[in-house]
Amino acid sequence: MNKGDLKKLAEIAEKTGIWRPVDVTQEPETKLVNWQVYKVYLDQLGEYTMHFNGYTLGAYGEGRVCSPVVEFDKNTMRGVTQSGRIYELVGAPGVNRDADYVWCRWLELNGSPEFVCITDEFWSDKDE
Repeated sequence: MNKGDLKKLAEIAEKTGIWRPVDVTQEPETKLVNWQVYKVYLDQLGEYTMHFNGYTLGAYGEGRVCSPVVEFDKNTMRGVTQSGRIYELVGAPGVNRDADYVWCRWLELNGSPEFVCITDEFWSDKDE
């Protein structure tokens, strides 16, 4: 990443109040609470991708939208994203103000793509 890229990211963060999460090498696994799952059509990819949205637990507590999910194990509620990070969906799905804010800004930054909430597909048969 060059200085121009860093400047552009800083400008986006300042305007939107969101930023990229720490590098996957610093945070290889993340737990999400008050999570949702979305299927999103990204024009630049020309296909649907799946994304987790929720609030992270741990040292970097924040609203988060993950990169596309490439693997998911419904038994462990853990998924691997395109970046290589492992997300664990903890507890029941839910809502978090910070996570919702990040989701809305993420949609704007990605051209307001078409999306569908598919959370029920991940929770419908779980014991609550």
